[in-house]
Amino acid sequence: MDLKDDSENSIAGKLENFKPVTISACSSFMFKLGGKEFHVALLEVIAEEIRYLIEVPVSKIFDDTKLKQITDDNCDRQFLTLDPPFDHLTLLKPIFVSGRKKWIFENEEVKLLGNGVLLDGARRLELLLNSNTDLSQKIPVFVIFNLTIAEEKEIRKHFEESNTFTERLEFVERFDTTTTRFQATNKPVVIKIMSDPFGMPTARGYVAAVMIRRPGKNNNEHLIVSAMSLTKPLEELRMRRNGTLKGAVVAVHKDGDINDKESFKRAKFVVQGLEETAFK
Repeated sequence: MDLKDDSENSIAGKLENFKPVTISACSSFMFKLGGKEFHVALLEVIAEEIRYLIEVPVSKIFDDTKLKQITDDNCDRQFLTLDPPFDHLTLLKPIFVSGRKKWIFENEEVKLLGNGVLLDGARRLELLLNSNTDLSQKIPVFVIFNLTIAEEKEIRKHFEESNTFTERLEFVERFDTTTTRFQATNKPVVIKIMSDPFGMPTARGYVAAVMIRRPGKNNNEHLIVSAMSLTKPLEELRMRRNGTLKGAVVAVHKDGDINDKESFKRAKFVVQGLEETAFK
């Protein structure tokens, strides 16, 4: 993520006086929903900074929040915060923002001329901002450009009606922890993803994982997907699949020297989307 403040000041603290900034896009693509195609860009923004770039339209302001709420007579949304059972979050899920006419995509960069509208992820982000989590971590942000207010409502309705978008951040104490962990090697392995991401407890806190199955195997395994080199391609794939990873078939390997154990642990994942017929 390359964020450039187009003024001489930091963006921090500018809830009232927005200063234009430019963010380099990680990728961009077209997303189809309801017969329409929308232009989407994937950004990475530091958690502490994203709140100064977005706002949450609500019908009525109930709570004092770190995210900026604005009242909108045409909005039936209420911003009710979550009460988490723990203080530290390691499962940073994407948020979805409408750029309207204020966020402009040009030359693989996004220029922000005003606050974007948070479509999905407000409660998770507010929870993160109020936790003891390191807020210097980067959050994946999907920006959808040139939406009308009616289209924003249509997309929000899609999020709310889909089980995969209704609390994608799951607070769970246990989820099939008896399964073995799938470890990627330097050779591509075809896998079928059997679940959407869920929170899994480890010695270092909660991490994101998915259930997977390999061809010819009767039992599921779990794959930890917290590495950004996995998060990016999988979230792009989920976006293209109308919000779910269930049933997706991919080939996964790590780009590194498997004989050098320490460096291989830090090697980036390589993910290739495949047709479902590739899983046999």
